[in-house]
Amino acid sequence: MAWLERKGGIYLVCFRLDNQRFKRSLDTSEEDDAVAQKQRLEQNIRLYERGRFDIPKDVDVVSYLLSDGRRDGKPSLVKPTTLVKLFKLYFDSIPAGSLEATTINGMKIHQKHLQRHLGASFNVRNLSKDDLQGFINARAKDKGRSGFVSPMTIKKEVVTLRTVWNCAGKTHVEGPFPSKGLKYPKSTEKPPFMAFSEVEARTKDLSDEDAAELWESVYLTVDDLDALFKHVGNARLAFVYPMFVFAAHTGARRSEIARCRVSDIDLKNGWVTLRERKKAHDRKTTRRVPISAKLHTALSDWFLEHPGGDALFCHAGHLARSKKRSPTTGHKWKNRPTTIGVRMAPVIQRVRPEISPLTRDELHDHFKRALASTRWARLKGFHVLRHSFISCLASSGADQRLIDEWSGHMTDEQRRRYRHLFPSVARNEVKRVFG
Repeated sequence: MAWLERKGGIYLVCFRLDNQRFKRSLDTSEEDDAVAQKQRLEQNIRLYERGRFDIPKDVDVVSYLLSDGRRDGKPSLVKPTTLVKLFKLYFDSIPAGSLEATTINGMKIHQKHLQRHLGASFNVRNLSKDDLQGFINARAKDKGRSGFVSPMTIKKEVVTLRTVWNCAGKTHVEGPFPSKGLKYPKSTEKPPFMAFSEVEARTKDLSDEDAAELWESVYLTVDDLDALFKHVGNARLAFVYPMFVFAAHTGARRSEIARCRVSDIDLKNGWVTLRERKKAHDRKTTRRVPISAKLHTALSDWFLEHPGGDALFCHAGHLARSKKRSPTTGHKWKNRPTTIGVRMAPVIQRVRPEISPLTRDELHDHFKRALASTRWARLKGFHVLRHSFISCLASSGADQRLIDEWSGHMTDEQRRRYRHLFPSVARNEVKRVFG
């Protein structure tokens, strides 16, 4: 009916009443005293369940039962705040534009995993360290894209719950978020960034699962980038080539490429302004990157064919095999297999009502289409070109302060992963010390 728990040497009593779970400190470290209070509480619970007395609405239930109905307090049977309700309250309270859509989508994915293991109707008022540790232990056994879910992913999910908890206020949760002392699985340090040729050689005899981690750490040298540019230079769509050069010569993230405007390009003075979202949570920031000669040429040629509007990379007119809904039927069109013998669906053309910027998903789709069936097909996406931008600067001995300024949002851990790309600096230091 009721049970005792001990935390920091102090006993706590726990019990359930009317489908609600209650927990309260007994303010004692003596076992006999705690047992006596628990027994008195159980006796009063039995009397209540037999209808011998009612609990008034404006009293604290635990205090009322522990004091035999003589201690008045504040509200009683508070309606439980479920995990679903807590997240809804949080998402409803977010000011428009304060968070990236990708951040909100990521938090909703975390919510699904939390609900799957804790339960959608879990009463967050009763959340304890043991509940969180149980979630961590269970989540560590789940399979991800390549092996088990990483400790970093689990930490992000717990941080999401902590963010939602802290924004809920005392009306819906009680006390601080119980994350102190949580233990996570031991993580594996990410491998240093390696050139494309090195990863290609090392993964030749590895399984796809073992090779995936190395392909996450690949970067392209200047020669590799030139070969890649030569290939995408034959792309059917005019924006594909300048888009690749832009990503590789500015270190822009995919979302930053999607947000870039024509007005952000200053060809005369040789600067690109990138609109950031990761550096600060309370304001929108920008950073400037010099325009290389190749990027200057690529953008100049692209502006001659630009369809109009302020978006730097956009598409007007027909989009073949669009993943978006048909404007007439509302159906979603999907690509069919190209294997011989399979009946082919007709190519569906979708006419955009106006010129609009390419979305993040469309950017990724054009990236994969441009490199399909080539030696570059193993590249994950535009972030590889961001790694390549930073790695090429690092390997040439560029000042770390400039790399930080141009790439933005560099942590010490990220700097360590690029630090091995300073071979000439390292050799000079060894020669200076040992001759």
